[in-house]
Amino acid sequence: MAVAIVMDFPGGTREQYDQVVEKMDLGGQMPDGGLHHSAGATGEGWRVVDVWESMDKFQRFAEAKIRPHSAEVGLPEPRMRVVELHNHEAAGPNADVKLVHVLQIPLDEASYDETHAKIADPLPDGAVWHTAGRGPDGGWYIIDGWASREARDRFTAERVGPAMAERGLQGPPEIEDLDVQATLSAGAQGVQT
Repeated sequence: MAVAIVMDFPGGTREQYDQVVEKMDLGGQMPDGGLHHSAGATGEGWRVVDVWESMDKFQRFAEAKIRPHSAEVGLPEPRMRVVELHNHEAAGPNADVKLVHVLQIPLDEASYDETHAKIADPLPDGAVWHTAGRGPDGGWYIIDGWASREARDRFTAERVGPAMAERGLQGPPEIEDLDVQATLSAGAQGVQT
């Protein structure tokens, strides 16, 4: 089963991240089984958001490359949230991602499917990739890569807000935005900065 993984490295820096990526010697591409990779600074350190074909493939790569190289450059063990994906869609190359949001929303699988079919199938303009599924706390997560904050905000105002109101959901969902400073993806020609 495909997974999205949100890794927060408290106190982590761009310099440490760049050192780890260099040591991994990936040539700007995700390793076998990796679908998307976006990273950027947060108020607490450094965040990486990955999408993988399976948790097993991620864990093998993490044991061989992420953990040893992260420890070598002084990055702490990350706090991780793993979302088992119900669906994953991609509209374009990961290098176009400028914003990733992690959104927890009070929907069940059937409600998500109905809403997604109504407002985001096919993916809207500006969406580079989209994932959704059950998170570690049992809640429903949507993790998306966007070409711009403006495209995401326009889609939210025009389509998401009215759909949520139609479902009787009050107030905005909990959204964590990440301004992307680096990406890797299959077929990429280097790290996007």
